[in-house]
Amino acid sequence: MIPKKPKVIIKQLSEEIDVSEDTIDDIVEAYYKEVRRTLSGMEHIKVKLIGIGDFMMRKTIVSSSIKKYKERFVRSKTDTFQNYHDKKGIEGKIKKLLKDEELIEEFIKTRNKFRDERKVRRNMEEQSSNNGGDQEQVDS
Repeated sequence: MIPKKPKVIIKQLSEEIDVSEDTIDDIVEAYYKEVRRTLSGMEHIKVKLIGIGDFMMRKTIVSSSIKKYKERFVRSKTDTFQNYHDKKGIEGKIKKLLKDEELIEEFIKTRNKFRDERKVRRNMEEQSSNNGGDQEQVDS
């Protein structure tokens, strides 16, 4: 499949649903602006975009960001109102990142638990189908 350029898709869609190209372009632009804001703002641990894929915060990146902000926090001064304001901003970022790190760990635990349960279920299904075959041989 050869990918189409956005302009071609917008033109085809505008003709298909009888809406101006500018309107569709504005809608698409607003959608992707919101997507970029959501991904860069790290508002959610996992973002699923239909037709594009899933994006998830990485624990290693969050951990390294925490380390970086803690180092900046220690070095920052509070001798002026601006410096104090900056230090409080760094403190807020650290708190948010620590909360995100906990949520990521919880998500990973839940995902691993689900995977383990699915493996157990599959093994039990395989064993029951194997045992069923053995049972028929014993009865004969």
